[in-house]
Amino acid sequence: MVAEFAGVQPEPRLREFIRNLAPSPADLALEKGFSLLGLQQARQAELAFRQALEAAPESSSAQLGLAKSLLLQARIAEGLNILNNFPPSREYNAAQTLLPLAKALAHVEHGQSFVGVSELDPAFENALRLALRGNYEAAMDGLLDILREDKRYRDGLARQAMVALLDLLGDENPIARQYRNELATVLF
Repeated sequence: MVAEFAGVQPEPRLREFIRNLAPSPADLALEKGFSLLGLQQARQAELAFRQALEAAPESSSAQLGLAKSLLLQARIAEGLNILNNFPPSREYNAAQTLLPLAKALAHVEHGQSFVGVSELDPAFENALRLALRGNYEAAMDGLLDILREDKRYRDGLARQAMVALLDLLGDENPIARQYRNELATVLF
């Protein structure tokens, strides 16, 4: 049972009751966006999330989906802007998981170098460049190599970037499942 009422109700209340049972256009666009993300169709997902935000501008789920779709398209500045201004909500922690990766990608995208603190810095920078090009498998291989050498590299930044990449790819992605298992093996 989803909902119920007792007795005779006025027509406006019945219409509201029925409207609350059916998904809204924003809900449908949101579901479509996350389905498209799962299929690695980031551009189409972006359009669906923008449609959801048109119907429900306060939707933190749509904002998170939009940020993910933008990051997957290497539109880092736009995605980072959403993540930096993310509202308190159930999705806030998920947005915070993506933030270190988005900041690191923006750093590399603007030509700033990570080189200088650790001998692993060039490898980290290379992994980020690979991620910017959409070569996520090679990027995650590079991050795993860094974590094998130093699990605490840059106060956990390599681990955070890896977790964020896995989140971007989604739980259903077979590549993400494989790398999630490898990450667990390396860390534990």
